[in-house]
Amino acid sequence: MWTLNMTLMLLCVAAVCLCADTDGSKYVGCKSTSDCGPGRCCVFLNGRYPTTACDSHRRQGESCRPRGQPFSQALNYPGGATVQVTDVYQGLCPCDLGLSCNKAQCVKA
Repeated sequence: MWTLNMTLMLLCVAAVCLCADTDGSKYVGCKSTSDCGPGRCCVFLNGRYPTTACDSHRRQGESCRPRGQPFSQALNYPGGATVQVTDVYQGLCPCDLGLSCNKAQCVKA
């Protein structure tokens, strides 16, 4: 026998499912480098759906992106969700303080 309580519960579950992620927040780990803390940056990662994550600045001897500059972009996801990211880096954080990127490797500046 179907009761009023069961109907209300079903409606509540449906409402939660429909409203769960309209802003796309489940796809991103950070929206800006300022979300990541000292010595870290927000990196943009390509995939089926673009995502972001906080990562550490590159250390001496690690690979880097020459002329890697932060950028801002709107990321679009299924269901019409959009996330605006700012001050993010493509794939790799820049070299740590006192280092520079030379021939795709972090070296003392």
